[in-house]
Amino acid sequence: MNLWLEIIIIVLIGTIGNLLFKIGTDGFGELSFQSFLTKEFFEKAFTSKFGWIIFVSLVVNFLSRVLIMSPLSKGKYGITWSLLTPLGILFSIVTGYFLFHETYTIREILGVAMAILSVFLMGGVSF
Repeated sequence: MNLWLEIIIIVLIGTIGNLLFKIGTDGFGELSFQSFLTKEFFEKAFTSKFGWIIFVSLVVNFLSRVLIMSPLSKGKYGITWSLLTPLGILFSIVTGYFLFHETYTIREILGVAMAILSVFLMGGVSF
């Protein structure tokens, strides 16, 4: 399989895992570090649908991490991670915009544009 296609599939799977994690987390309401130590948190984590959504998200994210082994075995460590990370940022921004109706500042959009440019430069894509 083409290395680029592998990376895109891995980022998509990771984005799905992150999306599920966000949905599950939202079901708990606002959390603090102290809330993780409460009995109520653990009861909700193991009995509510949101706890199960988070569990599924962890399995999906684990799958994406296992699949990362393929491009890592074929490419340079630094370049491979440097392609995965900005693509993950791009997919997360698009997901946040369309699914959660998040808005972004010009500065944030410029940051994403720079991340995309880095993918083109490091991935050897010619203009």
